[in-house]
Amino acid sequence: MEPEDTFHGNAISVAPGDYPHHSGAVAISVPKPYCSEPMSVPLKIAMFGTMRTWVEGEPLPRMRSRKARWLLALLALRNGGPVGRGWVAGTLWPDAEATVALTNLRSVVSDLRRALGPQAERLKTPDRKTLALDLDQAEVDVLTFDTALRAGEPEQAVALYTGPFLEDCDEEWAAQDRKTRERACLGALRDMAEAHPERAVAFYERSVEIAPWQDGPRRDLMAALARSGDLNAALGVYRDFAHALRGETGGSPDLQTTDLYVRLRSGESAMAGPEPGRESPSALPHAVTSFVGREDELLDIGRQLHPHRLVTLVGMGGLGKTRLAREAAQSVQGDYSDGAWLVPLEAVSDEGGLLRQTATVLGVKETPGRTLLQSMLASLRPKRLLLLLDNCEHLIAACSRLAERLLGECPGIRILATSREPLGLIGEKVWPVPGLTVPDPAHLPEHPATRRRVLMGYESVQLFVERAKEASAGFELTGENAEPVARLCVLLEGSPLALELAACRTRTMGVREIATRLSEHRLDLLTAGRNTGIARHHTLRAALDWSYSLLLPEERTLLARLSVFSGGWTLTAAEAVSGASTDVLESLVDKSFVVFSPNGRYRMLDTVRQYAKEKLAASSEEAEVEMRHAHWFTDLAERWEAEEASLEVFEAEMGNFHAAMNRCDADPETGLRLTGALGDYW
Repeated sequence: MEPEDTFHGNAISVAPGDYPHHSGAVAISVPKPYCSEPMSVPLKIAMFGTMRTWVEGEPLPRMRSRKARWLLALLALRNGGPVGRGWVAGTLWPDAEATVALTNLRSVVSDLRRALGPQAERLKTPDRKTLALDLDQAEVDVLTFDTALRAGEPEQAVALYTGPFLEDCDEEWAAQDRKTRERACLGALRDMAEAHPERAVAFYERSVEIAPWQDGPRRDLMAALARSGDLNAALGVYRDFAHALRGETGGSPDLQTTDLYVRLRSGESAMAGPEPGRESPSALPHAVTSFVGREDELLDIGRQLHPHRLVTLVGMGGLGKTRLAREAAQSVQGDYSDGAWLVPLEAVSDEGGLLRQTATVLGVKETPGRTLLQSMLASLRPKRLLLLLDNCEHLIAACSRLAERLLGECPGIRILATSREPLGLIGEKVWPVPGLTVPDPAHLPEHPATRRRVLMGYESVQLFVERAKEASAGFELTGENAEPVARLCVLLEGSPLALELAACRTRTMGVREIATRLSEHRLDLLTAGRNTGIARHHTLRAALDWSYSLLLPEERTLLARLSVFSGGWTLTAAEAVSGASTDVLESLVDKSFVVFSPNGRYRMLDTVRQYAKEKLAASSEEAEVEMRHAHWFTDLAERWEAEEASLEVFEAEMGNFHAAMNRCDADPETGLRLTGALGDYW
């Protein structure tokens, strides 16, 4: 029977269970929480466990859309502060077009206002672009929880934590807040255990109930049981955990937990060496799927972190920046006595949120007389740790300022960041993330067995085959499907996200058909198979939409116009055909939409170009830009013909010449000129 922790009003009762050598139940006295009965406050919102709301003592009426509940939660979390309508709409409908999301939001706001009834005036619109929820004399359990932790009152916080944050909400934004509050509660329980060692076992049992699959709480409980003299119970915690992991995930306890078990079994003290549960502290999540390839990249990132205190992995969405950064941090965390810590930023919308998120992950509390940032700096100055700031692109300025302060005042800190563009700090090492290695379909060995063996040496093929096997029972790389698999990997340019989405299609389509359709419809084809994780990673289009939404208007315009080039272009061509300015073009390079090669040419990944072509087609200037392209390259071909340029010179622009020729149906005279100029080079 599992140990059972139950809340009884103002106390936690811990019943004896799987640890038979631990004698009897332990009552943990916890002061009464701040929250009152629903009848005593005009508005009461409870977000630990399933969300419950009371208006003047009565449950909130059922609303037409669950989104109205999550809107109430989002506004309540801002503690009365205004929040932009655009941000709320994008958070609640991350996959919808901005105009559609805003229309949906208007309907949901009306629904919520009706449900609030006599308290409807609390839902305010400070201006046309913002919303706010007036919380005067209202109670919100999560805000009270946060207040208790800042005030150094962990007992109050633990009493309020009656279940995971918004347990019934599967929205992307809620998942990170859920993890953050869970970590905070575990930290509060650890603080209570350290302050009251005689009751540490009960506190850590509660921690295990909250996070049954995490190693840290198990180690803490093992150590506490061993210190109390109950060695058999401590060893039993490990055995039960190992058995549960094998049955649930096929995994096993981590090395630190196993090391503690071995030491305890050999008779060493639980206090020997670093404190169990605290050695190599870390907030790096365990991956659900295997990590394929990238061995050289992991080694290089680890090397770069020695001479450089800030390393930023940059690249377009879908290239695997987050996973690569987490694996790199995992591989080097032993170099940092105070561990490696992940600060996920996808759900953070402003600089204040960035500071709160970072402080929460690091366990830093605001101290009297200091701002949160000052408190963080004071806490981190003596420490040696690696901070992973993940998904910085929508908070570039804020992340840059935070990184500058941390690196300037905390000598033991190193930062590994992921972003679509660099943070722009002096001393920053910008590390472009490449795609996975891809084969050349035109040069595959003839023998089927050799062909399979050679292809499996490419990372893109390894990833596609592994994920296809997970998606479709019985899938194998064969001599028959080897060529279309290789072609598919090339078409997707080694993008891990695109390859995983393509692998999901093997449930209903053959590889050859997938590869054929990818040539023309990849953005619409790669949309299936993901129901978890970040919403913008559910489809290739969503990943591009996220990046595109962060561009300035002039950057969006230039990106669309550049899609007329085929096979790359020069700066001169971009200026003539697209009206490009050097600054805007460089900005698109910085933001990973455009790639600059050492040979002086620019290009787009094919997937990005296809997306940009859609944007150009939706504009009113598609025909005009295409004809400018055709005229410019016709003039170039005639000039080169007169100069008797070499074949190598022409070959660099052959893709553009072909594209120009295809656009000359509306201008036959230009077509004849281009054909004449290229006659000796076709």
